[in-house]
Amino acid sequence: MTFGALARMIATKNGLVLVGGASRVLRNWATTDNIALLAFWLLLLGLFLFLIAFAQWAWTGFGDLHTPLTTKLTAAGFSLMAISIQSAFAAFLFGIIEIPVRQGKEGALLRQTYAALPEEHPSIEFSPAETGKVPRLPSDMKL
Repeated sequence: MTFGALARMIATKNGLVLVGGASRVLRNWATTDNIALLAFWLLLLGLFLFLIAFAQWAWTGFGDLHTPLTTKLTAAGFSLMAISIQSAFAAFLFGIIEIPVRQGKEGALLRQTYAALPEEHPSIEFSPAETGKVPRLPSDMKL
């Protein structure tokens, strides 16, 4: 789920996907602070469930457990702790995505030129060898 949200955010930011209701909500809510706070509360809940299970095990004198609730609490607690750690790392990834990218004059000029062209211009080629799929303009076209 985290990687799906991360991919959706990257695609929305780069204009690969139209901004819809879900994308807008995700982009407004998924900040580093909000996700880190969610991860913190999930970690506390997981620790609380694990401590309940540990207390039940201690009540039996650290012997055999005869209640299935203890096993379920342990599994739920550790699962929530693992999800919280993953969410904390995802929070920093979401924060990295939101860092604005500064582009020089060349990038701004190229974006303006490309935006002014019709949708399907036969003379513009995309070279996969170039990074970022920068369009190569024909030699007779002046910027």
